[in-house]
Amino acid sequence: IEAIKRVTICQGNGLFAAVVEYDGDFEKVFADYISSSAIQAFHYKIQSLFQAPPISADPSKVPLAGDVFVWDGKQFKTAVG
Repeated sequence: IEAIKRVTICQGNGLFAAVVEYDGDFEKVFADYISSSAIQAFHYKIQSLFQAPPISADPSKVPLAGDVFVWDGKQFKTAVG
């Protein structure tokens, strides 16, 4: 999906999160994302690893997840720091 510029995969405290940075209209990028067969296959493969995410009105109560991998539009690499 060309509009996606960077993806950071975070993990920790029982959480897995993807932070997606993009250019353009969110609605279009999201529609492209959810209609992508590659994305659908990825979600199918990892869905058993997910449980209900922690929810809180106070963000300080949500556990932290640290960066593990980063894709910068060119390379997929291990996060540093």
